[in-house]
Amino acid sequence: MVKGDTLARIALTFYGDRERWPEIAEANNLTQPDKLEEGQQLTIP
Repeated sequence: MVKGDTLARIALTFYGDRERWPEIAEANNLTQPDKLEEGQQLTIP
């Protein structure tokens, strides 16, 4: 994660669809997906 990243932006990059962000949140057990930290590493399913 870099400053300003969002799950929607990451989903767009990896899947071409920003609406698939819940898949990333679920794979990483994120209960507050709007509380991402710079440097945080995510698993992309």
